[in-house]
Amino acid sequence: MELALKVALLGAIAAAGALLIKKSSPEIALIMAFAVVVCIFAAAARLFVAVLDTVKAAGKMSGLSAAVFTPLLKCVGIRVTAKICADICRDASESAIASAVELAGAFAAMYTALPLISSLMTMIGGMI
Repeated sequence: MELALKVALLGAIAAAGALLIKKSSPEIALIMAFAVVVCIFAAAARLFVAVLDTVKAAGKMSGLSAAVFTPLLKCVGIRVTAKICADICRDASESAIASAVELAGAFAAMYTALPLISSLMTMIGGMI
């Protein structure tokens, strides 16, 4: 909760600062936004480690292998990264690049999930 409040406050202050700077120097505003995103990622990394540990524990308790959970976590990571990068591109008024980043992120997530899909198809084939 404390981290979420700090991140929200940092984001609001940075957004207000970017709005003020954007009129006179859009390049500096974009660099500032990127720097804030990196800071927020660094702060959120601690939470991600806790989530990863919980998912690993759930995997051990369920008896499922890491091959099931790893592609899911990778897909989530790819999606978050692509979304934030696309939003930064949109802030820079580059919507075509943003769309390309999102499309590439979607394909990368699907590619990452292929082993899981293959395992699922094998399991379903064994049941039939």
